[in-house]
Amino acid sequence: MIPPEAVVDSDPPRVHRTHEIVTILVGESKQKFVADENLLCAASKFFRAALDKKWDKGQVKTVELGEETIAVFNVFIDWLNSGHFDTTTWSGPRTGIEWHPDDFWLKVYSFADRLIIPGLQLQALKQITSIFNSLLPTIPSVDCIQASFQQDGLKIIQEHLIGHVVYWMPKSEQPDIWVGLFSVHPDFTLGVASNVVAAAVREIDYTHPSDEEGFAAKQGLNVAELAGEARIADEKLDQDKMSKVLGLAQIKDKNKDASFGLHHLPVDPYAYWSAPGVAPRRKR
Repeated sequence: MIPPEAVVDSDPPRVHRTHEIVTILVGESKQKFVADENLLCAASKFFRAALDKKWDKGQVKTVELGEETIAVFNVFIDWLNSGHFDTTTWSGPRTGIEWHPDDFWLKVYSFADRLIIPGLQLQALKQITSIFNSLLPTIPSVDCIQASFQQDGLKIIQEHLIGHVVYWMPKSEQPDIWVGLFSVHPDFTLGVASNVVAAAVREIDYTHPSDEEGFAAKQGLNVAELAGEARIADEKLDQDKMSKVLGLAQIKDKNKDASFGLHHLPVDPYAYWSAPGVAPRRKR
């Protein structure tokens, strides 16, 4: 079985499901999740490496993720199986305490980065940048700012938060609310101050990160490369399927025409798996 056609790079991989099931035990409570092995390995290099060993016949393939958060992993499983996710059951680390959406998606982004799940990482980045845009003056949560500046490898998130605040703070009718964020983390405060000064010196209107062309690349994130990584499994599937299609067609035409080309096929052999906008595979 192949999932429905993917149309964006942040979709889960489109691969055959083998019905070889992997059990994943998540969090201190070791909550049990299950996933198709082929789909899991296509989505994540981490799981591909973790499962790349000889398993005894009849042994249940199990991966333990004791440090990961159950709510975040649940989003991963939803995304993996359907490309969608249920946000109605989000909950915080303690009963009765919920995460803010920005902080939650930051956790998903970090999780995807750690477990090398480029498609989910792109999805999480899309969610974060849609929360903080040039249309709505959404105030970042304290938890999101703290978490983003306390972790390595989150420069794209840090700079987006800084740029969002610099853009909206002078436009706000209640600037004191924004100024109150300056006490959250010194690096965040320094980033906002330096950007405000730079814009004033150059006498320019500050551009929101969402509207700045090439913003991610300037922060060291190659989105096109990440998208290519997210779709590698699709492309391999395409090549395998293409070989089979060509082989069958050549057998049928062997007595008709010695020279065989794609124009002999009655339909586009890529049509079922084609995904508009998919980045080409890149050598690593």
